[in-house]
Amino acid sequence: MNARAKKLLEEFQHLPANEQRWLKRQLAAVRPDTDPPKQDSEADESEEHPGDEQRRRAAMQGWLEMAGTGHSEHTDVSENKYRHLAEAYATKP
Repeated sequence: MNARAKKLLEEFQHLPANEQRWLKRQLAAVRPDTDPPKQDSEADESEEHPGDEQRRRAAMQGWLEMAGTGHSEHTDVSENKYRHLAEAYATKP
């Protein structure tokens, strides 16, 4: 094995398990003459792990709590829409 291949293998070993599975599938697609890699006993990366949904909801909770709380000093038509609508629909003498 040459130095470049050793470096690639070393980097591969530091990847998370789901990225290793993805890379194995990609390599198998490039080299169809080889046997496809056996599936790991863990779930495929496309499947969610049990805690994934809870982590995603927890991460989104902070953003959802902040929704609608932003404010700008800039005023526009939407902020004063009733005044502008009244002016637009008012009958002029």
